[in-house]
Amino acid sequence: MEKNWLDRNWVMLLVLGIVAIVFGVMAIVWPDVTAVAFTVLWGCWALLAGVVYLVGAFTRDATGRGWLILFGAVSILAGLLAVIHPFDVAVVLTWILGIWFIVGAIFQAFGAFSSTRTRPRWMLLVAAALSLLIGILFVARPGVGVLSIVIWIAILAIIWGIVLVIAAFMARSMGKEIDAAQPA
Repeated sequence: MEKNWLDRNWVMLLVLGIVAIVFGVMAIVWPDVTAVAFTVLWGCWALLAGVVYLVGAFTRDATGRGWLILFGAVSILAGLLAVIHPFDVAVVLTWILGIWFIVGAIFQAFGAFSSTRTRPRWMLLVAAALSLLIGILFVARPGVGVLSIVIWIAILAIIWGIVLVIAAFMARSMGKEIDAAQPA
């Protein structure tokens, strides 16, 4: 048997897992700081995307030049707002996410009753009810919604980190078995 990438690079998996766990714990301890950091990162991405759209609008063979300029300008404006007022933008984004959940719930509920298949409608109705509940909570209390999103991301990061640490030790163990099986 031959050692593969995973067997040779188990330390990288271990480090990534530990970093994910530390990030998750820090995000739970400081959810407000994490929300601001996420928003600032999103703002930087929006700024960069806006610049890319504007540059693309002025290339020789650009199509939809007006749309590229408009989207570039809106992206830069949104990015600047996110960098300058990150918590306010995080709250607004959560409010928009809440509206999206509510609209999604309506479509899920209509989909449950408009289907001609015999699949269980109750699953779509439960999904619609949960989407509606989350949407209403996010719209009614967007600040709490921001923090709850951060907490969920933190929990997922911790779980993912644990999985990576376990995978690292499993890969290490397999690598040792391979080394022991090969003749000297």
